[in-house]
Formats: sequence, C-alpha cells, structure tokens
Amino acid sequence: MRWAGIVTVLLLAAFFALLALGHTVQVHDGRDLWAHGKVAEGTITEQFSRKRNCCEYTYTFDAGGRVVTAERRSITSAAGSLPVGSKVVVRYDSADPGSSVTAAELETLENWGNRALLPGIALALLGWAAHLFATRHRKGHPESNRPASPT
Repeated sequence: MRWAGIVTVLLLAAFFALLALGHTVQVHDGRDLWAHGKVAEGTITEQFSRKRNCCEYTYTFDAGGRVVTAERRSITSAAGSLPVGSKVVVRYDSADPGSSVTAAELETLENWGNRALLPGIALALLGWAAHLFATRHRKGHPESNRPASPT
C-alpha cells in the first residue's frame, strides 16, 4: 500500500511539473510575440471579473484586413480597470493572427506568483514522495516490525 501512495504522489508531482512547463512555454511564446509580432490597435469589447486580483477581457483587432477576436484573456486587476472601448496595443503572429498578446496579458504571465506556484507545488510533492520513499522501511515494512532474534 505504501508504494501506491508514493506512486500517486509522484504522478501528482509530474502533473504539476507538466502544468509548469506549459506555463513556461506560454511565457516564452508571449515574449516572442511581443518582441517580433506585428503591431495592431485593439479595442476591449468585454470585461469579466473572476477573482479579487484577476480579471479577463476580450478584445478585437484588425490583422491585415481580417477582424480577430481574442476571448477571455487573463489580466491583472490593475489592467482590468480599463473600460470597454479602451484601445490596447496588440502584438500578433502574421501567420496565425489568432496568436496574439497584449502588455497586460504578458504582465500577468510573467507575474512571479504565476511563475512560482506550479513549480513550487511540483517540488513540494516530489519532496514528499522522496520522504515517503526514504521512510518506507521504518513504517509498515515487514522486516522493520520483526523482533530481533535472540542469538
């Protein structure tokens, strides 16, 4: 039964590590778009409040004659104070205009809390699994509960 617990904790650690890796790829893609993407002027069309410190917005922009809508993009609450109809700078990939980013989105992706939370959980779970593995001989192992032989 102890092995099942260790494997479960390791699987959870791997899950959170994969989520952290996915977030790192999002940050890299956002930075790349911001550095090399085409520039367009976007207009905020909707805003949604999710939590106290995070919001979402939807914006549209013209990508070479085609109107593109970026829906429910996560932003910090500071950027969430922009009213509907506000103009924002959008950087997008000319080959794939659906791939776009604004400064508020990039700021949210690069937030230290967003960057540290998932790797921190993965490392904590990995440490827990290592602890369970290291202590497996002390508790519940048949050899550790056997009394010493009187010789």
